[in-house]
Amino acid sequence: MDATGASARGAHTRARGQVATGFEQVRVADTTANIGRPLFMADDFTVWLSVGGLLAGRFEASEIELRKPVL
Repeated sequence: MDATGASARGAHTRARGQVATGFEQVRVADTTANIGRPLFMADDFTVWLSVGGLLAGRFEASEIELRKPVL
């Protein structure tokens, strides 16, 4: 699997102890399959993570936002 073409956005925080990061123009493809198009595409991908989980060494996603996803 290969994720290409994504550009990262800065982190955002909420008062509820969450931090977000996101990517634009996300593409996930199987580079060994030669199927000609990505397996998954989205114009925008944002994930909100728990700060407490990050401090404990875990990724705890409380919310995932996808804008214009295509499978």
